[in-house]
Amino acid sequence: MLAHRNPTVLNALAFELRALGVPPEILSGEPHSLRAALLAMSGGVAVLDIDLVPAATAVLRQVKGRLVVVTALPQDPRAAKLTQLGLEVVPAAQVAQHLAQALGLQAALPRAQDEAARPEGRAPIIVLHSPKGGAGTSTVAAHLASYWANQGQQVALVDLAPYGAQAVIFKVQQRSMGMEALIAALETTPAGMTDGSLDLARYRASMAVKFGRLDLLGGARPRIMDRLKADQVGQLLERLAESSYDRVIVDTSTEPAPRNLAALAAADQILLVGDPDFVCGWNMVHLQELLGILQPTGQTLLVFNRVGSALGLTADALAGRLQLPLAGILPEDPQVTQLGNQGAPWELPPRSAFAGAIVQLAAALVGEGEPALNG
Repeated sequence: MLAHRNPTVLNALAFELRALGVPPEILSGEPHSLRAALLAMSGGVAVLDIDLVPAATAVLRQVKGRLVVVTALPQDPRAAKLTQLGLEVVPAAQVAQHLAQALGLQAALPRAQDEAARPEGRAPIIVLHSPKGGAGTSTVAAHLASYWANQGQQVALVDLAPYGAQAVIFKVQQRSMGMEALIAALETTPAGMTDGSLDLARYRASMAVKFGRLDLLGGARPRIMDRLKADQVGQLLERLAESSYDRVIVDTSTEPAPRNLAALAAADQILLVGDPDFVCGWNMVHLQELLGILQPTGQTLLVFNRVGSALGLTADALAGRLQLPLAGILPEDPQVTQLGNQGAPWELPPRSAFAGAIVQLAAALVGEGEPALNG
């Protein structure tokens, strides 16, 4: 059983527990319902937000099972008192590890590998994410993928966001391909992607780039995307990484849906996209709690998008608050929107400021000096 007031933390904890092979029953935080659910326990484990403990105090001694209390603060002043009452109080980032050790379980979700440990020929998985809509995650993903493809690389661009933003940017009709068709195939294929029998090439659209290759696996409508399971996302990304691609770029949506959490957990590099908006900065701070729970092994970097002359949150201020390396600063550029409307993000003028910033961002992600720009 699992109950938490913060939906982001709730989804992250549920994701980690499923990875342990313990799919949780989500409890309501409403006091009467919570107390009734705890009293009905006949064993097992209940994971409870520390802020919900007062609502359940009257029944805690009657709970017939194990109760683990979750706190967001490593030094929560309430923890000592609850520990004296015999409760287990664990920081949110350590819940999965705590239960794994206590119950003798092992996490089933494969974690990303660093550059040195990555098998030869396996492409890096780069996941772009933002906790704020409109920060430009899809735009940055499209231009990074286009840039690398035009440098002669083989690039797979996977859109895990609902509504298929990448299909709109590239002007691709995906009625017979993309995530909608792939999810339908997964639901009728017993083995799914585990035995390699599903031909992923059937669901990808190829872009007409000049030098390399860019394949798009576009998103679908929200209700269809919600049918994509976390383990299927991990299998999909690994299959693409182990195929002929040089890079796998993943665009995600803002919500902490299982598919997005699975992509973050599988990433070799996580690129958090922010903009000069104080709401975005606040959301980024809350996102750190989610990342603390997931504990992704991939490198996490920050990119600041749509930077102009207007006053607002600065890149250095956000990077300093989050204690994350700043991989790039992308200037506001009307040409970017225009090319997106035309369906040709790869045709960005090489001498534009935005193109130069994309080149520098790509170099930061691969850990090399600034490469030459083809075209």
